[in-house]
Amino acid sequence: MWRQAALQHNANVWLSETVPSLNETDFSFGTPSLIRLISTPDSVILGPTWYQSAGGTSLQTLWGGIGTLDLQGAKPGTYDIFARIASGVTSGSITIATSPTDDVTTSLAGTGVIYDGNLQSNAWVNLNPGYVTLRDVSSPTGPAHLEIDAQSYRPAYALIQKDYSQPQNWSAGKYLSLALKGSQQDSAMVYFYFGNSHSVYAEYDAPLSSSWSAYNFDKAAPTRVSGTVNWTDVTGLSIATSQKTQSETVSIGPYMTSHDTTAPPTLKWVRLGSLPLDTQSVADVKMTGSMWLDQVMFLQSSGSRDSLNETAILPELNWTQKGPNNFAINVNSSVQFNLMFEQSYDPRWVAMIGPRSFTPVLTDRYMMSFPLPPGQYGVDLQFKGDTSQWVGYGFSITVILVVSLLCLIPLLRKKRQSHTVALQFLAG
Repeated sequence: MWRQAALQHNANVWLSETVPSLNETDFSFGTPSLIRLISTPDSVILGPTWYQSAGGTSLQTLWGGIGTLDLQGAKPGTYDIFARIASGVTSGSITIATSPTDDVTTSLAGTGVIYDGNLQSNAWVNLNPGYVTLRDVSSPTGPAHLEIDAQSYRPAYALIQKDYSQPQNWSAGKYLSLALKGSQQDSAMVYFYFGNSHSVYAEYDAPLSSSWSAYNFDKAAPTRVSGTVNWTDVTGLSIATSQKTQSETVSIGPYMTSHDTTAPPTLKWVRLGSLPLDTQSVADVKMTGSMWLDQVMFLQSSGSRDSLNETAILPELNWTQKGPNNFAINVNSSVQFNLMFEQSYDPRWVAMIGPRSFTPVLTDRYMMSFPLPPGQYGVDLQFKGDTSQWVGYGFSITVILVVSLLCLIPLLRKKRQSHTVALQFLAG
């Protein structure tokens, strides 16, 4: 099944990625494709909760990312540009350009605070001179980050240390967040020092990988503690690794931040503006700061739109399979909706509501749906053709509401353990 979000307008024309219709063209770029298209610098990471995303998996920029979107097949004209985004810990922005002079942008405020925005090489003391070198790696979208190159058999586990001239009050927020990556499987130890002695500290272990990860250190739950932890009196920090016999590279993000939750944000559609397309086949995307991105959409139509509608939960749609080609569905809906199937279109399927019959509509290139009215009633869904070809088919149902102009429609899978499918609608 094609699991990208679909669009529908009032003419019942369904649009999907790079599929033009008579009067409207939609190019919808969702993840995980975006993670491949927006990958420079490599501070772009996958979001942890796939179910929050209409496209499969959202991506998160730690301090920026750039890439291009393939627009081959787009008709010339003016397009409305939408992005499904959410705020990160720090402020962020996204800019989409179709030429050096044509671009649209939007900015988001951060949900946290930056406690330390200077984690580059000049802020640290090298604890292993001769064995460890520090260098700053520049970024086209944000501040430089620190890369630590350590030789094998260095004298100490500790790599670098930083002391503050004045005590720092880092008590606000539940978590401290730091981006790290390593050249091999290893663990970094991050120490926060309190008061006038380095013997009083909170230590956090961070398993490293070759890709960037944002580590959220719970202030109330350090891995190890020495002395009394006092987040209103932070006087320094240091970075170490768990082994020193092999050469390794450890990279540290450009800032230390604080925030209150590790739960994924609520993604929302935002209209960035309008852009012209002539004969070019790519659009340049630049993201700065920290933010979440799920999908980018280029939409051409006869009318302008200020926003795309968001999802909300309606009462469930209950159904049972009476046979390999027969389903009974109980409906309770306050609005008209489309009953859409993860199955190839076949006009021999019929939906019956009492004496009334409804024929299927070709949906999303090859699937089928039944436009059904609002109300509380039962639907008897039957296949009127050769029943043998449907024996053994698993049949999934997705319910999508018809909104007057434009809907974003996340497709849902059937819950095979129970014969219940969640109903979602798009509330403006």
